Amino acid sequence: MKALMNIIWKEILEMARDPKFIVGFLVSFMIFPLMAGVFSMASAERGTKLILAVIDLDRSRESRDLIELLSENSTLKFMDSDVEVSSIKGVDALIIIPENFSEKMREREYVPIKVYFYVNSTGMFSLRRVEEAKEYIDKAVNLLRNKYLGPLPKTKLEVVTVFRERTISSPPEIILGLISGPSFAIVWAIFMILIFTLQFASASIVVEKEYKTIEILMTQPVRRITILAGKLIASLILAILGSVVMFAGLTFYVSSIAQFETIDRGKITVGIDIMGELIKAGLWPTNLSIILYVAVIFASLLSMLALAILIGMVAEDTRSAQSLGGILITLLIFPAIILMLIDVDTAPLPLRVALMAIPYAHTMVAGKAAMLNDYMKLIVALLYNTIFSAALMVVAAKLYTTEKLLTLRITLRRKTKAVGEE
Repeated sequence: MKALMNIIWKEILEMARDPKFIVGFLVSFMIFPLMAGVFSMASAERGTKLILAVIDLDRSRESRDLIELLSENSTLKFMDSDVEVSSIKGVDALIIIPENFSEKMREREYVPIKVYFYVNSTGMFSLRRVEEAKEYIDKAVNLLRNKYLGPLPKTKLEVVTVFRERTISSPPEIILGLISGPSFAIVWAIFMILIFTLQFASASIVVEKEYKTIEILMTQPVRRITILAGKLIASLILAILGSVVMFAGLTFYVSSIAQFETIDRGKITVGIDIMGELIKAGLWPTNLSIILYVAVIFASLLSMLALAILIGMVAEDTRSAQSLGGILITLLIFPAIILMLIDVDTAPLPLRVALMAIPYAHTMVAGKAAMLNDYMKLIVALLYNTIFSAALMVVAAKLYTTEKLLTLRITLRRKTKAVGEE
């Protein structure tokens, strides 16, 4: 039993000394407080009172009752009937009460109330805000029905989305889902591709160092820069193949969900071409957006390959390379999680600066920018990643063409003493 306990204790100590374990422990410890901080920011926004705009075209007792119910726990702004709907700022929703509202209610006919929901962010919490506003308006309408004697006809909402001054005839949850869903998938797909690239490319260097084949390769009548280029291009081809497979699956996913939607409006069912609505509103990637985004991914892959080559050159063995890569992966986990929850445009300035200092955060932001045809963000991401890649490539080439390739050693393991050594 004592021998078993000694072996268990030895294994625990060896694993605890492994930097991968330490980094993983710290990430696990930090990730939940980080998510809690992001959630608290969103909760503070969610806790603020709703701001609703109202256009009352009926001016009847029933419409005044509805306005009174809406004003109980929200701030109301009254608008003129000729206002440009897409240009209204600073409100969560616009409710238009039609002229024949009271008349149709008395005749127990279908009563349409048009509601425009204003969405300026694509983060997860924007949908929560929209759901809160929709639930509040539905509750007020239901209370209006219950206020009168006898059951009144069901009052339905004709929902329209205004996304960054673009009007779309579809519910906001569907629009946000089509924008955020692929964006989230892109974030995690890019995350996985970068990790695969890092591990594969660094292993190609460090394995040759472990088996001493790098010295043999260096004695061949081939320029070292040619050897480096061959390793980079081979790793890049595999990474590109992984990206192509990922985007093929993503294209199928998006095309399968962005189809027609049917909405019940009284006695008729209206079909809405969601894809057509998104294209008409400019919320579907153009050819230029796709080209820019592919260029951003290419620059990101190059920088990750250069980092992987550097790790392979300085690592003593495979285990050290994995430990160094694990530390680098931490820089990818946090922006991936944060950008999944919030929109970088609505994040506090310190958090935004910290995120945008990480080159690969630009790559993740560029996925959503491509969906929204935000060319400026795509260009900034491309320039930032290109400069970062070029700098890393220069450093990798300098080191690879010198004897430091054979002498550089960084080990993250504690060296053990030989038997009899004091």
